[in-house]
Amino acid sequence: MKFFFGLFFLAILGFLATQLYSLRTHTATYNDQLGEFGAEASLLQAENRQLRQDLQYYSQDENLAKELRAQFNYRAPDEKLFILVSPQGDE
Repeated sequence: MKFFFGLFFLAILGFLATQLYSLRTHTATYNDQLGEFGAEASLLQAENRQLRQDLQYYSQDENLAKELRAQFNYRAPDEKLFILVSPQGDE
């Protein structure tokens, strides 16, 4: 009877050791993922701050007009526009 009790106890102890090892492995994996998600979250927060700054900048009419002129060669009807192109050899 003591033999079966000892065998049962060893089986339970082995099962618990296996589960503890599995738990530690999963915990390490989840901690690694948490670190990756934290780094990604900080990058996204920085991008969000930049987008808010851009939104604030472009919400002002004079800044929006300045960017339209710079990127799309936009001009007002009473303005003259000169586009200067450098020669091919001068880069």
